[in-house]
Amino acid sequence: MAAVSRVQGRLTGRPALLNDQRLVDLRQRSWLFSGDKAQRKLCFEARYDLETGVRETAEWYRREGWL
Repeated sequence: MAAVSRVQGRLTGRPALLNDQRLVDLRQRSWLFSGDKAQRKLCFEARYDLETGVRETAEWYRREGWL
């Protein structure tokens, strides 16, 4: 699948949506993250909540023709 995506990317001039590293990422059993430690130790404050971030990302993908 990654090879097909690479060929498609070359033909269209767009980055491949699926590559070897993305396949490694997708095969992981779970992805759980917390920003608590960054907030505590670095005073990090996220600019977006999850819902806003997902919505704006999806809008960008649509605008760019990736969805």
